[in-house]
Amino acid sequence: MMSLVQTQAADGTVQLATVKERHLKAPIVLAAATALLALLFLAVPRDGISTFRLSDQSSALALPDVALPTASTFWVVFGILVVLTVGAFLRAWTYRTPSLWLVIAYGVLAVFAFLVWAAAGDSSRSRACSSARCRSRCRSCSAPSAA
Repeated sequence: MMSLVQTQAADGTVQLATVKERHLKAPIVLAAATALLALLFLAVPRDGISTFRLSDQSSALALPDVALPTASTFWVVFGILVVLTVGAFLRAWTYRTPSLWLVIAYGVLAVFAFLVWAAAGDSSRSRACSSARCRSRCRSCSAPSAA
């Protein structure tokens, strides 16, 4: 935001000066969210494959499952988040407001990074999920098995 500040010179003439304001709220929030995501992954690292199911058996259009390596996908997305955060700080440093597309892209990628971390596969979970007890409770295992 720019505003005009009125000052008086020694001879009594009125001079208008432009005041520039840096918008640091968005870059600071993005930096804090980036630090929290890094802390989450460093404190509780998850390894394996994150599988995203895009459709189920009752869908008219059958889409395949997407399997992503958890650690490498998280760190690539984390790198993109750092670049977006630096971009937000650079925009603030040059007295520009943060772009809406930058904040939206950051939000979508941050949620995706968290989902990749949260959906990390574990071989013991997949073995336990094939049990009859799990099939009665778990929605993903409730599909009839070919036995």
